[in-house]
Amino acid sequence: MTPWQIFIQEVQLHLKALRAANCADPYFRGHACEDWQLLPSLSREWNNPRFNANKEKRLFWEFRMKGSHLLPPGISEWTTLYYMQHYGLPTRLLDWTTCLATAVYFAISDNPTSPCVWILDPYQLNSLTIGREISNLNASFQKDYLDFLSHKIPGAIAADGDSSIHRIHSQRGAFTVHADLALPLNKFAPDALKRFKIPVDAIDDARLFLELAGTNAFSIFPDLVGLAKEIRCKELS
Repeated sequence: MTPWQIFIQEVQLHLKALRAANCADPYFRGHACEDWQLLPSLSREWNNPRFNANKEKRLFWEFRMKGSHLLPPGISEWTTLYYMQHYGLPTRLLDWTTCLATAVYFAISDNPTSPCVWILDPYQLNSLTIGREISNLNASFQKDYLDFLSHKIPGAIAADGDSSIHRIHSQRGAFTVHADLALPLNKFAPDALKRFKIPVDAIDDARLFLELAGTNAFSIFPDLVGLAKEIRCKELS
């Protein structure tokens, strides 16, 4: 078998084991480097001595107030956070997907050095964290975002994304929401996670897999930015 076929076989065996453990819809996340930790973007800011909880709240309120005319009316605090993540502000959210092809795309699309795909059992994570399933933060989580900041839970929780946001819908997005910004998810819940390396000599086959699956920049980013990136990749590379 080729290195790519071995990767797919190993993933399939793990997914079969997850289904047997009543996890039919795991989360996937692609990394271009296998050494990257599973931490949200806000973790990098948290190490800045000038950053604190008040600054985190200020980011939220500035985005919510100054962008109110650009955001859908009446959205929840959690959906506001999804939009912040969507437009590049640091948050406690770490992006996942329920689609393997999407994770592979992110693992190999930008100069990968040692690409890999993480697979998470979200049910096992939430059982470890809060003892119950959360399928949607807006519907299921008892606390709004600002309350969550003062509501101490260990580690992180898993939650489905808001499909009313186009990119989340297209990417079949899901999230982990991190209460502890210093503790990587792979350190907090190692039994709920498994990492699968994509060998460098499998990248060409992985790109063919994405082409056959119809997964590209425009399918991942369904807007003019994604379209321009896809045309550039197809016609100029």
